[in-house]
Parts: sequence; structure tokens; C-alpha cells
Amino acid sequence: MDITTQQLRCFVAVAENLHFGRAAAALHLSPSTLSENVAALEKRVGRPLLRRSPRVALTAAGEELLPLAGQALSAMGDVHEWSTDARKQDTIRVGLMVSSRRFRTVMAGATDVMSQVSWEIKHLGFDGSYRALADDVVDCAFVTEAGPVPADVRAMPLWKERCVVVVRDDHPLARRAGVRRADLSGETVIGGRTSDSSSRWLTTLLGDLGDVRVQSIAADFDEILELCGVGAGINIAGESAAGAYARPGLSFIPLLDLPDLVTHLCLPPNTSSAHVLEFARIVTDLARSVDD
Repeated sequence: MDITTQQLRCFVAVAENLHFGRAAAALHLSPSTLSENVAALEKRVGRPLLRRSPRVALTAAGEELLPLAGQALSAMGDVHEWSTDARKQDTIRVGLMVSSRRFRTVMAGATDVMSQVSWEIKHLGFDGSYRALADDVVDCAFVTEAGPVPADVRAMPLWKERCVVVVRDDHPLARRAGVRRADLSGETVIGGRTSDSSSRWLTTLLGDLGDVRVQSIAADFDEILELCGVGAGINIAGESAAGAYARPGLSFIPLLDLPDLVTHLCLPPNTSSAHVLEFARIVTDLARSVDD
């Protein structure tokens, strides 16, 4: 039987604590499991490593083994870290603000081309995209913006779409073929919980918000749609929402005089991953030929 990492870890814990109970607690093991591992190690090396009475102490062999065991555990930690980093390099973590048919189309094209890569898709909501990039939660993010992207983000514009107003089916605006900015006067707009983000988005689209009330109460777009559906307010979204988030009781009415929304693929400025850069190239190429 070979010496195992668990046996060495148990021996080192006892050697450092000079107490089986404290060592077991430190490793979150039962005392019997820890004792069995130390005994198995002693049997494997053919000599006692610990004196157990009257108090726990290292034997001469134990003193010799302790630094070697520490080196072995450190090396195994290095191997684990290397293995984790290798797996991470083969995975692309994609952040998503809101979904759309265009997003699914370009993602499908990229996964077909990059079949050697593993994928993660993380829904970030309206307020979490840039923070997730900065905190290394995702490698890239599809972000829809009403205005400029922050300067500390590397952004590639993918597609534009006009705005729609999301209202309950019995709302007066739902009967119109299109509405204008002036028609939103007096309305309550449901936004994301981070008021700064909602205000920045709406100010870019609507200008002076003096005649529009903003309620920053929703965690994500699904919550926004539920609130619109019960008549708590309206929302402004991209026209792709009518297909990606269609549901009974809601209408998506074109806004005729607002600027377009732009979806970007955003990366941290220091991105060097070959997989992520290849993904960005593929996505930008595919986006040119995708219609929503």
C-alpha cells in the first residue's frame, strides 16, 4: 500500500498539535479516522512515528519525517493548483445581462467552432456585469447599454436595437402602434435595485427625468416584467425582449424617438486568454450576419 496524502496530512496535524483530538478537529475528521490514518502510515514506514503516552510526542523517526511530509503536502497543493488552473484555461465563463435570440445564435455558433472549450453562462442582471468582470467572476460579458461603456472595460459593439416600452395589456399605451418620449410623462418606470445604474440608463434614454418616476426595486429583468404585468409600472427595454421574454398579459410597444440600445461583448482590459480572444473574434464576426 502506498503512502497517501490523507495519511501524511493526519500525521502532520498530530505533530503540530501534539494532541489527537485537536488534530482531528482541525481536519474535520473523527478521532478514530485520524488514528487509523496515522497507524496505517506507521505500518507503511515500518516504525513508530509518535509516542502516545503519557503525552503525544514525536519519535526520532517522526522528527525526520515531519519536514519531508510538509514538503510532500506542499507539492500536492501545487499539483492541485496547477490542475485547477488548467481546467480554468479550458473554460470560458460568459456573463449575460439579458438574453435574446441574437445572443443564443452567436453563442451556438461559437460553441460549434470551439468544441474543445467548456462553457459557463452566468446571468448577471442589470447591475452586476461590470463588477463581475472586475472581480474575475466571468471572462467576458454581453452588456446592453444606452450610452457609453466605462473606459476601464474593453468593449466590442455587436448589434443595435430600438427601444420598446413594456406595459400591461390593458395599459392605455398598449393600444398604440408606437409611442414617443412625451407619452411617458407621469408614468412609473420599474428599474434595477441599484438606483445609480437605473438613473444613468434612463437619463441617457429619456433626458430630464422630472416627469417620470423611477422605482429601483427589481433584481433582474424577470422581476421587472412581473411588476409590469401586475400594473406596478412600465419598463423600457430593447425590442428583442418581445421575443426572448414574451408572456401573456404584456405588450411591447415601439418607442419611436429614443436612441438605439447597443449590445457589446465586454472584456477586462488586460485579457490575455487565447480562448477568450478567439471567442471574441468569432462572436464579432457572427454578429455581423445575425438578424433578430
